[in-house]
Amino acid sequence: MKIDLHVHTNVSPCSNISLSDAVKIAIKNNVKAIAVCNHNKPMFFEDVQELSYELNKELDIQINPEKRTDNEFYIIPGVEFSSEYGHIIGLFLQKCDFKDNDDIFSFIKNCNGIIGIAHPFQKTNDYKKRSSELLKISDKIDFVETHSSRANYKNKKANSMAKLFAKENNLYITAGSDAHFVCEIGNSFMEIPDNFDGINGIKHAILDGKNSFHSQNSKRTFIAESQIIKNKKNNKVSIKTYLFYLYCLIRDLGDKICQK
Repeated sequence: MKIDLHVHTNVSPCSNISLSDAVKIAIKNNVKAIAVCNHNKPMFFEDVQELSYELNKELDIQINPEKRTDNEFYIIPGVEFSSEYGHIIGLFLQKCDFKDNDDIFSFIKNCNGIIGIAHPFQKTNDYKKRSSELLKISDKIDFVETHSSRANYKNKKANSMAKLFAKENNLYITAGSDAHFVCEIGNSFMEIPDNFDGINGIKHAILDGKNSFHSQNSKRTFIAESQIIKNKKNNKVSIKTYLFYLYCLIRDLGDKICQK
């Protein structure tokens, strides 16, 4: 079964995806589970349960069923925290109190979640320096996101470096599209064995390590559009924002021409 472990919705300042649309597109792309990881705003199982009735009714699906069904779909509640070490992901979160000054690692563990680091080499190709920084938290994390659709632009080896770091430190690996737009959902995914049972079965499968992975890069323009959305929400749109979009558009056109 295909699962995308890094999806944003319009709860994030830089995304415009509704949860309903995220689920619809995931199903269309044959992805049967997504992890909702909005920036600094945790989602809990209790939140998913509250939303399930409307989603079940609207889409004719069963959200997080205890037993397998033909129309099953799984929403994994999570978060993507900004930290001095990069973006930290928590998955499978149960309700617990969070304050701005809380230690994010303790918070995720208190919520019975698992901890990972997202696209850890996205902004640097200095493996030695970055890995030494990450070693400070390697005993606090469970997995490394090694297949990200948005990681490879500033550093073309970002995903391969992430995989190397995970291997050297005996950490599990995951895949997630880091989708901010519906057309990105499923660009990166991991495929788990189909013999799991329920949402906890997915959690165990992720940590079992017997999975396969797929990743393709998102368009650069999606990254620029994310910034446009964020700046519009903050009323801070400037000419630089649109110049960056134009730059990304030219680079995407160049990539398309080269592929031909």
